[in-house]
Amino acid sequence: MFIIDEIKILIIFLLYFIEPIFGSMFFFQSTCNCILIIILMVSRIQGTARVVMFKVFISSNQTEFEKERQFIKKEFEADYFLKSFFKVFLFEDSPSFGLSPETTYFEEVRKSDVYIGLIGSDYGTIKDNGLSPTEEEYDEFHASNPDSFFYIQNVDKRDAESERFILKIQPDNKYSFFDTNQDLIDEIKKSLVKY
Repeated sequence: MFIIDEIKILIIFLLYFIEPIFGSMFFFQSTCNCILIIILMVSRIQGTARVVMFKVFISSNQTEFEKERQFIKKEFEADYFLKSFFKVFLFEDSPSFGLSPETTYFEEVRKSDVYIGLIGSDYGTIKDNGLSPTEEEYDEFHASNPDSFFYIQNVDKRDAESERFILKIQPDNKYSFFDTNQDLIDEIKKSLVKY
């Protein structure tokens, strides 16, 4: 019976032992996706698949990363592996049902399994407590869950609050740098395959 842990073990095995043989990350990712698709199809046909969906909370300065946020969500929806295991939450895509924005994003971040934070050049709007919504979301998530991944955009200039936030997250979280949207999604996929 194939369950989520067996699939993860197979993918981790492929990631660490077979990738160097292929040499090409694109070919390797395609191969992993094909194997995963076959396993899931056979499992679902046999009625033995128990696929667990993990909720991913995307957090960033919404103005600065508007395009990147939508790009990430579209990539998750288009990739068979990602959409089989992960569901993305974007604040801007959710109806608030009369709730305040703070109530909505705090409720959603508490219900999430994975936190993805994007940091660029602009920290964002600073609220009365001295923090941006992104940092508040991170603090709320990190209080009870260690699975935070940060992707820091390479920029020429970064404001002081963003620099401080980067120093805050570095000791306890996985993070990497990116230049393009393709770099960003490649880094996210690498992080989540190991998740």
